[in-house]
Amino acid sequence: MNQCLERVAYSHGYRVSDVCKAMGCSARYFYNVFLRDVGLSPKLWMKFERMVVARRKLDGGLDAKVVAKEIGFKSVHTFRREFQLFHLSSPESYQDIRQKSNDFMYFIRGEK
Repeated sequence: MNQCLERVAYSHGYRVSDVCKAMGCSARYFYNVFLRDVGLSPKLWMKFERMVVARRKLDGGLDAKVVAKEIGFKSVHTFRREFQLFHLSSPESYQDIRQKSNDFMYFIRGEK
């Protein structure tokens, strides 16, 4: 069920109202069921999920501008600010740290 919810949230731009429309239920009903079953409000969960997806896309080597657009941010500035708040690092710094970590692991294993 989690993967289904992730796909629905992604395909509807992480907007609760659009997800409710797609699921054919009221926002109130969705909120109550979601809070009961997940333990978070739908809006908070979608904010967290959006940042998890952003991190995965950055891990895949995508540029912050591309990631921002793909996950529905209207501006890269807003994406950078949200990412910084969630991950305590800018998207670019996050990618740089991940790359250095990967390089170090390759070095330790003798692969580079």
